[in-house]
Amino acid sequence: TIPTDRLMAIGLNCCDSLHLPKLAATVSRHCYDLMMTMQKNNTNANTPPPPRRGLVLYPNSGEVWDSPTQTWKHGTGCTTPDEMAQRLIKVIQQLDQLWDEWCQQDFVGNTTMPEKPRILVGGCCRTTPATISALRTKVDHHLSS
Repeated sequence: TIPTDRLMAIGLNCCDSLHLPKLAATVSRHCYDLMMTMQKNNTNANTPPPPRRGLVLYPNSGEVWDSPTQTWKHGTGCTTPDEMAQRLIKVIQQLDQLWDEWCQQDFVGNTTMPEKPRILVGGCCRTTPATISALRTKVDHHLSS
C-alpha cells in the first residue's frame, strides 16, 4: 500500500476520450475524498493542509485496433486534433464544475476549501503533434477565460 501522503497524482492513460468524463469524475471524486479525509484527520493547527493532488489525462484517439490485421480501423475514433482537444477541454470544465459543487456542499461558509487538483493533459496512441498543439491552444483559452 502506498502511503496517501506520497500519492501526488492519479492518471488515466490510453483510454478512449469518450470514456474520460465518467472516469475522470470518479477519480477526481476519490482525490477530493482523500483530501477531505486527510484534512479532517489533521487535528494539529500547525500542520499544513494536505498537498494538492494531480490528475493526469492522456487519452488515445479512440480508434479501434484490429488485432488480426494489426491495423487501426479507418474511420473509428476521434481523428481530428481539434475534436480531440475539445473533448479534453470539456472534461476539464466538467471537473471544475464538479469540484466547485463538492466544495459548496462540504464547506458552506468556510474558506479553507481544498484546492482543485492540477490537471496534466496530453495524448497517447494515435495522437499527433497537431493534437497537442490544438490542445495547448484550447487550454490557454480556457485558462484565460
